[in-house]
Amino acid sequence: MEKGFKESHFVNLNKVPAQADSWSEREILKRSDELIEMALNIWEYPQTEFVPRLHEDELIIFDGEQTFTGYKIRGYCFQNDEYQIVATWKEFFVQFMRELTEISSMPIIELMKGEGSNGLEGLFSGEPSTTNSEVISGVYVYIDLSNVRKMGYIKRLMELFNLDLSTLKIDAIKYSNKEENFEKDTEFVD
Repeated sequence: MEKGFKESHFVNLNKVPAQADSWSEREILKRSDELIEMALNIWEYPQTEFVPRLHEDELIIFDGEQTFTGYKIRGYCFQNDEYQIVATWKEFFVQFMRELTEISSMPIIELMKGEGSNGLEGLFSGEPSTTNSEVISGVYVYIDLSNVRKMGYIKRLMELFNLDLSTLKIDAIKYSNKEENFEKDTEFVD
């Protein structure tokens, strides 16, 4: 920099606030966006092609009988074997439902409308709430479930879609004790 400090980015930190007529939430948010843009121009976000290495033998092949009670999920593979990282069982459940709708949304929409008599009708709703999550536009899945119920619903939905249960592989580790369960995961794992 030819002009040293006068041209440095530190001068820019106070230039806009010093010239502002008022300093309300609107100006603060605008300034925040400008600072983020400036920072990204100075320090570019690194591009990475990192993919976590996973050994096939670490994945648990879903057979419809596992409940995963006392397990922490790390990720899963479904059909295409592309590993999906998830942080919670709820995130996994919603993401899995979205993958089912990519296969065909009609069975899910029919269940949302209450059509059918397989016990899955109450799982989907057309109304948003604090206890459900959007799967596709206008269709919400109930997520306030134990893992036992989540796995039961997944099994029944896979059967409804005529999918082989073994096409779902789950990467999960068993908690060593109950205290670890509550310390490491804010979601109830039961």
